[in-house]
Parts: sequence; C-alpha cells; structure tokens
Amino acid sequence: MRRERIEPGISKRSGHYEVQVYVHGVQRQETLLEGATLRDARARRTKLQHDIDDGGAIPPARLTVTQFLEHWLADVDVTAKSRNTLTAYRLDTKYWTRTIGNLKLARLRPADVEAGRDSLAKRLAPKSVKNALGTLKVALNWGVRHDVVARNVASGVRPPSVERFESHWASQEEAQRLLAVFERYARCEGPQGRPGRQDELHTVPYACMLAIALLTCLRVESEWGGMRWRDVNLTTKTASLTKARLQDGSVVQAGNSKHKRRLIQLSKEAVHFLDMQRRWQAKMRDENSGGWVDPEGFVFTNQYGERIRQSTLQRQFVKMQAEAGAPYMRVHDLRHTGATLLLAAGVNVKIVSDMLGHSSIKMTLDTYGHAVPGLEEAAASQLGAMLTTRLTKELTFGA
Repeated sequence: MRRERIEPGISKRSGHYEVQVYVHGVQRQETLLEGATLRDARARRTKLQHDIDDGGAIPPARLTVTQFLEHWLADVDVTAKSRNTLTAYRLDTKYWTRTIGNLKLARLRPADVEAGRDSLAKRLAPKSVKNALGTLKVALNWGVRHDVVARNVASGVRPPSVERFESHWASQEEAQRLLAVFERYARCEGPQGRPGRQDELHTVPYACMLAIALLTCLRVESEWGGMRWRDVNLTTKTASLTKARLQDGSVVQAGNSKHKRRLIQLSKEAVHFLDMQRRWQAKMRDENSGGWVDPEGFVFTNQYGERIRQSTLQRQFVKMQAEAGAPYMRVHDLRHTGATLLLAAGVNVKIVSDMLGHSSIKMTLDTYGHAVPGLEEAAASQLGAMLTTRLTKELTFGA
C-alpha cells in the first residue's frame, strides 16, 4: 500500500502513522501502533527531534560517506516524486559505498571523489559513471542545505566523456520487413514458413510486444508492460492506459506528466497481434496452471506469467532485426520509428503528440522534427500555395 503524506515528517500507510525526522542530516523513523492519532504522531515527532538535538545523532565529524548517503536516501524516500528516480539513486549510492564509503564525510576531498570516479570507470560504462557522479553531487547539495557539510566537494569533479548514441529509426521499408518477421515469430514459424521449434514457441510474446510497440507508439517497458487485459477491448479496438510499470518491476497508477492516462486507438493490425498474444497466453496458462504467477492478468508475460524482461526483449529484437535485414536498433526506437513515419506521412502533429503521450506538440517537434526532412518546406509551400490561389482568384474576379 502506498504511503500517504499527511504533513512534513508524518505519513500514513496501512492505517498506521509513520513519523520521520531529519536533523543535521540524521534520520529517525518510527511506525506508531494501531489506534494512534495524528496528535500522537505530532508528539512523537517532537520527541524524536529533541532526542537527536540532545545527542542522539552521529556527530558530523564521525559521519562516513555511507552513513551520509543512507540519511540522504531516507529523505528522498519521503520526498521523491518518482520511484524510478529513487531506484536509480539507490543503485548509484551503492557504487559510492563500495569506493569511498568508508571515508569520513568531513574529510572528503575532490581528489577522493575523482579517485572513486576513476575506480568506477574501470568496470562501468561512461554513462553509468556520469550518472553516479551526478547523484553524488545531488546528495552533497542536500548536505550543504542541511548544514551537514560546508561545501559540495564533488561540484568541480568532471564526469567522463560520453559518446552520444546514434539511434536508427527504421525507414518504411525496414519497418515493413520487421513487422513481417514479428508476424512469423508470433505464428511460431521458422524461416520460409517451416514449423517452429519448441524454443521458438516461447518467442511469441516478444514478437507480439515488439509489433505492438511499432504499431501504437507507446512506451514498451512502462506502458505496455503495465497493460492488463481488462484495459484492452479488441472489439472496439481500444486500450485504456491506466497503469505504468516502473524500472523496479512495480506497477503504479498512470496519470503523471510522463505516463498520461489516455484511451489508445488500435489498428486492425495491432488487434491481430494482441489476439495472437492472448491465444498463446491462454495456452501457456493452461499448460503451466500450477506455476502461473500472474494474478493481475497482464497482457505481456512469458510462458510462466512473469513480466517481460527488457534485456531479454532486446536480445530477441536483435535476432529479429538480423533476419529482417534492418540496422541495429533499441526496442525504444520502435516508438520513434512509428512516430517518424506518421509525421512523414503528413499526419497532424497534434494527433501524433497525443498518441505518444507528450505534454505538448513542442516536445514532439523538438524530438522528431529534425528526423523528418521537408516538414518546414512542405508547410511553407502549402501556405504559399493557399495564399497564391486566393490572390489569383481575387485578381481574376476583379478583372
């Protein structure tokens, strides 16, 4: 059950009040017994604050980097707007705990942070190291605001250079070939239509999920990953986006700025792939009835009812790309491909923006405008033609 924030330092979950206190970077948290009132929670919060002020806190001079990061994470746990952000922060703090965690925070120097950065660079990708360094800077800024440290010693530490990943968004011909391969795998057919092997039977959900990503332009992991059959109506060709799956696998209500609650219109091709997925899933549920682990009825699962892992989906996608003769792409690039093809076909940008779930058409144009050559030229030519035609008619009638 999600925690409901009542007021600063007091929240409620499962009918119990929880009290959180942060003083000089030190966190204390308690769950009150059932029946406790808001007045009890406020009194307990005040008592915890006094206890810390009276010496219950770890003196800043003795605070290690690991202890400091734990206190910071406790604060983020209460204030973070996104659980994805919290998950990423937790991963990054583990990196720093392993490298500079035993150092005293008060004696931490920029050189120590640089040494930790270089150590991480030996086993992590540059992008991961850059993210971890950014997280440490955020944590130390929090420490400055709470008078735990005098300055952010990581502020001047430079991150490693990261080469920009060049996405490939499939052309119409490449997308058609990909969709044909997805169809073959969804039908459990091998090359040239031969019957599929037993191991190919379990590639059905991956092929269907990839096809749906291309045909609907939704986010694969979060939006289709959280879709349930009760949200899909194949008769009316619609799907209601009400849930979203986070990176840690948990499913939450959709509705924030990224995952907007909305009604998705499905093409007959999308309905076709969803119907194949539904029939395959029903067969797997019957065969593995004793070990089926999906009580929610998610649209996309593996043969045991487990959620689709994005790493496995990407591996399957790479194999299907090779068979389709398409250049390397990430799974997320299918969403980009669909959006780009729609804009290139002249579909109104507002319609495309709504399909993508963007907050504004500006975001859509900023993301895809450069990828669709000729959009501005076509708009300028169309406007000129409209005005010229009108002007010509007026001059003709006037004569």
